[in-house]
Amino acid sequence: MSAAETDASADPKAFATIRAELALKGYGLKKQPDDTLLITRWDLCREVESLDAAARFLKMIGGAR
Repeated sequence: MSAAETDASADPKAFATIRAELALKGYGLKKQPDDTLLITRWDLCREVESLDAAARFLKMIGGAR
């Protein structure tokens, strides 16, 4: 995996887009200090390693990506 795939700050527009699309489905997307991402809903969370993984999760739940 390249740094661009794992680091949300490398592509802030893609991060914002995925975060907005997840929000439309009732989920949150947060960047952690170690550059992993947390997808949250209610009191549950799923850690993903990259924006690509977040986009795959979004597709899995019927999102726009």
